[in-house]
Formats: sequence, C-alpha cells, structure tokens
Amino acid sequence: MNTVIASNTTKEVLIDLSSLIKVYKDGIVERLMGTPNIPPSPEDPTTGVASKDSHLPGAAEAKALIISVQYGLAPEHLLPIAYEDSWTALQWVASCVIANTSIEKC
Repeated sequence: MNTVIASNTTKEVLIDLSSLIKVYKDGIVERLMGTPNIPPSPEDPTTGVASKDSHLPGAAEAKALIISVQYGLAPEHLLPIAYEDSWTALQWVASCVIANTSIEKC
C-alpha cells in the first residue's frame, strides 16, 4: 500500500532509500515501488495446480495444499506481526480442514 503525502506539507525524512522506500519521522512509510499483489493463475488442466508464486514439483502428485500469506511488511509492521499474520492463516486453513470444507468454499 502506498502512502500519499500532500504536496503542501513538508515531512522530515528519517530513512531515504530513494527508489524503494522513504520512512518519515512521524511514522509514515512511502513505498515508492509499491507492493505487488499477484492473483493466482488459473488451475492447470494437466496437474490441477493453481499457482501464485511458483510451481512446486510434486505438489499435484502429493495433493499438497500450499498457502502464500500476504503478511504485514516492515517498517510499518514490525515483528512479530508477520508471524501473527502467518499463524492466523494457518488457523484459517486448519478450521477449513476441521470443518471438512474445501479451501475454495471456506
């Protein structure tokens, strides 16, 4: 998520990694390149795998469920928020399994 800063205000820059990110003294973070949000690919008719990031060899044969969690990023979200976001995602998957519901319908 990009933070927009009004042009009529001057903010003191705490960290300036010019083409990537700026962190201001008041805590505002400006991601200059943005954060990519890549939707899953359609299901491959041969393997039955829908992939977001990469195809893991053997995933279709093992009937493995692979989850990609979009967790809070630093510096806005300091640790342990990434761990907490991942734990919440794992609990969600477990609740679907316990309810015997497919992930698509959960």
